[in-house]
Amino acid sequence: METENLQYGKSTEILQFMIKSGMLNMDDVQNSMESMKRDEFLKKHQYKIWQGKDGKWYTYLPDDKKGRVKKKKSSKKEIENVVIEYYKNLKMEPIIFKERYNVWIQRQLDCGVSNNTINRYNCDYVRFFEDSTIEFMDISKIDDEILYCFLINRIRQKELSYRAAKTMFGMLNGIFQKAQKDKIIQVNPCESIDFPVLRKHCKVQIGKTAEERVVSDEQMKLLYDIIAQDHRNKPNYIPPYAIELASLTGMRVGELAGLIWGNVNFKEKYILVDRSEKYDREKKAYFIDTTKNAKPRFIPMSREIEALLKQVKKVETGYGYLCEYVFANENGRIHARVISDCMRNKCIQAGIQTKSIHALRRTLNSKMRCEGVSSIVASSILGHTEKVNNSNYTYDVSDNQYKINVMSNINREIMQAVK
Repeated sequence: METENLQYGKSTEILQFMIKSGMLNMDDVQNSMESMKRDEFLKKHQYKIWQGKDGKWYTYLPDDKKGRVKKKKSSKKEIENVVIEYYKNLKMEPIIFKERYNVWIQRQLDCGVSNNTINRYNCDYVRFFEDSTIEFMDISKIDDEILYCFLINRIRQKELSYRAAKTMFGMLNGIFQKAQKDKIIQVNPCESIDFPVLRKHCKVQIGKTAEERVVSDEQMKLLYDIIAQDHRNKPNYIPPYAIELASLTGMRVGELAGLIWGNVNFKEKYILVDRSEKYDREKKAYFIDTTKNAKPRFIPMSREIEALLKQVKKVETGYGYLCEYVFANENGRIHARVISDCMRNKCIQAGIQTKSIHALRRTLNSKMRCEGVSSIVASSILGHTEKVNNSNYTYDVSDNQYKINVMSNINREIMQAVK
């Protein structure tokens, strides 16, 4: 304490000496301080200040009822004074993290994000942030150090996989970016976090094996045998036809449910995929939207695909089901959930491990890749990127005999080369 008092005394003496000697002008110091204060208030202002064609100066101020109100003054200094006065009189109550999450969610809605995505964000909020150390913390007080400790503790407490932790970090980054844009905070603390370092704290997730994610030739045969029985005994039961088309085209289940006859071109031999069925969890209603990546694609029509679709049309015409949609019954369009349920039931009836429609999608892609089809062509047919194709859809589906033949050919070439 004595040392601090001594240092303070010396600083005061130096300041007094500088003032007396004329080295410091108090008016200049005071003006500089006032200028700094003005700048601090103006930095908080989230709206631009501009000069109109009439020569007047304009800006907006936040308003609880209207959202914002326009202000007009004769000079730039006058309009800045209006802004400064507003922020001076504003109650400086802490802006908590949860409030900023709600602001971020509203921005997602304004950008046209679907209700299903918003619902997922809200579920993730409960999982990641509810009852956490930062939920009711002033967002301006959350620096990179606090955030780093929060991330480690939350990952460990919730036993999050690296993928889940990335989702949490992505939400945090979005929330802080919005707060920074709104000038609530000056720095986004996420920018200082080296996130991959946190992988060592994540729960090791054991993924499914290739056998679990695709349908083997033996399983496919058993599945097709059950579907053939349905066609013989219940020809008007339409969902199995959709399963067949999925195995031949790799279409997503929503795309099967949204497929219309107008997009099936028997003359030019292709299927245009540009629609998909979605389900709004909030409204509890089905609707037709774009495909997952919102990009239309063309699937070439083989003889097998053509024969299947003509068979579907014949059956639906005979039973009076024929309508705009390819897969329909007495109640109209068949929903994606019905097709998915049918796939699971057929697997159970065939006595094989339960597979999804997506497993058929992975299987088709893997077979194309094993046959030498490039990732560019395969990803184009399936409607995703090459990166996704290589990472999530390509598996070794060749049998052991195929591998023996490959190894035999290579070994023969090696032996011939060394002779």
